[in-house]
Amino acid sequence: MLRQVEKDLRQHYYDPTFHGVDLTARVRDAEQRLQTAAGFNDAVASVSDLLAELDDSHTAFLPPTRSIRVDYGWEMALVGDVPLVVRVEPGSDAAAKGLAPGDRVLLLNAVEPKRGNLERLAYFYRYVRPQAMQRVAILKPDGSARTLDVRSAVERHACESSATSSSSSATPSSGRAIAPNRSARTRWCGGWRSFETPSTSPR
Repeated sequence: MLRQVEKDLRQHYYDPTFHGVDLTARVRDAEQRLQTAAGFNDAVASVSDLLAELDDSHTAFLPPTRSIRVDYGWEMALVGDVPLVVRVEPGSDAAAKGLAPGDRVLLLNAVEPKRGNLERLAYFYRYVRPQAMQRVAILKPDGSARTLDVRSAVERHACESSATSSSSSATPSSGRAIAPNRSARTRWCGGWRSFETPSTSPR
């Protein structure tokens, strides 16, 4: 994965100076982290962090497709500068726990979602470290505050092969650096990935 990402950047990245980032040094650091990675998700995080150094919202690492589907059962979006729940799937644990459209999200796994980090949160929990459960602190429209432990729906799914794409919905089977299309508004949704416990937050 790391070698493919480095190759993609050197061949296709629009800025040959990589925004002043020493790509050779950053790749070397990622190699060292990969040597001590405890599992596949740690390896994915090491490669993802390499691209995060570019501080370029148009470029992201989409890891290889895995066989576990994680569906969080709810979606969040910014309305103005306020992170609100905009959809809850009927029959989901989110619905059973009382999460509802219009709830303000105060914390997601101890991180305050806001305009500056919402895309990173969505990327992190969809592609890097999907969660079997999430702790969500919310403020109801009536002013009451609640903290909910919301379980994800997890099921196995046959892996699908895919190629490098400019669409954020496609995932290369070998792991590539791509420049995804950006949607009009940032949304929070589940994805086809393996999962972890809710203790992990993005760096």
